[in-house]
Amino acid sequence: MLCFFYAESGSEKVKNVLLNAREGSIELLMNWVNIGEVYYSVYRKLGKVDAENAISLMKSYPIRRIDVTGEIALAAARLKATFSTAYADCFAAATAKLLSAAVLTGDPEFKALEPGIKVEWIS
Repeated sequence: MLCFFYAESGSEKVKNVLLNAREGSIELLMNWVNIGEVYYSVYRKLGKVDAENAISLMKSYPIRRIDVTGEIALAAARLKATFSTAYADCFAAATAKLLSAAVLTGDPEFKALEPGIKVEWIS
């Protein structure tokens, strides 16, 4: 989502995925830790108004918001204990693994998590 909001490399692919979700051809999900990560990242870089707009835009797409359960938190903690991946990224990976989904990312930190985590690369 961050590359989409910042119009970085891969943002077109993210846009297409969002449009496919709107058409109902795929299901998107995102946990609340990662939604919070988008909020604080946009807030720091662009300010509060843009952060609020980013959340509103995300709500306009059919993204299923996943509550962070103890199971997700512990799975993320196990990943963090094993890999040097950012903690919020571990939540995305744990959520994807537990829900049999893929992580859509361009972040090279996820390379270390493969093959245990399915990753769809945006660039």
